[in-house]
Amino acid sequence: MAEPSSLTGIDVQIVVTGAGGFLGRILVGQLLREWDGRFVLVDRETVACEDSRVTQLTGALPDVDLDDALSCADVVFHLGHSALPDIRE
Repeated sequence: MAEPSSLTGIDVQIVVTGAGGFLGRILVGQLLREWDGRFVLVDRETVACEDSRVTQLTGALPDVDLDDALSCADVVFHLGHSALPDIRE
């Protein structure tokens, strides 16, 4: 497996579901620091991220249209869930 630093300059699209959750925030921060490429972040709420490489899809997983994002994805980190109620409410 390639080290993240060896992926610099490679144009990849990474999709992260659950990007605003505890693990998602940590993962997204690390990915943005170490990987070049495009990112699609999916979460129930808008994720605080000002990076121009990021596209955000907001909504519950069953309601978000992921077809375009997944058809172009090179890597998917699926950390989201929709089976439990949102405890942030």
